[in-house]
Amino acid sequence: MLIMQKTITRKRTKSQNYKSLTIHLSRIRETTGILANQPEAVLKYFKDVADLAQEAFWTLTLDTKLQIIKRHLVTLGVLDASLFHPREIMRPAIQDAARGIVMVHNHPSGNVEPSVEDLEITHRLYYISRLMQIELMDHIIIAKRGRKKMRYYSLREQGHFSTFNNTAPTEKIFEL
Repeated sequence: MLIMQKTITRKRTKSQNYKSLTIHLSRIRETTGILANQPEAVLKYFKDVADLAQEAFWTLTLDTKLQIIKRHLVTLGVLDASLFHPREIMRPAIQDAARGIVMVHNHPSGNVEPSVEDLEITHRLYYISRLMQIELMDHIIIAKRGRKKMRYYSLREQGHFSTFNNTAPTEKIFEL
């Protein structure tokens, strides 16, 4: 975190001396400069973790220009599952004062197709993010097996987000 301090001098009245006012700008942040507007751009940011032996889940926080502020590891799971609550996904977005987020997780199996649980949690987080006015830009599943090329599945590209627009999450999805 960068903290900047600036002193402003202003004249209050003719008879008073100049008075100094110190302003603290508490959270000035730097971004990575990497745009997260396309899944391929996000993939480049995850080359180092695509072939992990266990499932892991990340949140990318984005600024108003859709540049990545930071990559946050939300949870490191087991071979085929990763447990988390939506608050763990949204916490970094609030802390970074993000305009949007991209969720990314890997499938150690090498299969990038989303599971039913992947679709349900994405629908739930899509709904929550809209309420919080922090846009869920995408949920990308990545996988790499051995020397094969890294592959991905973008739920936005595959049309899942358009179905989320028309329906509210089911009661099952709201269970904690």
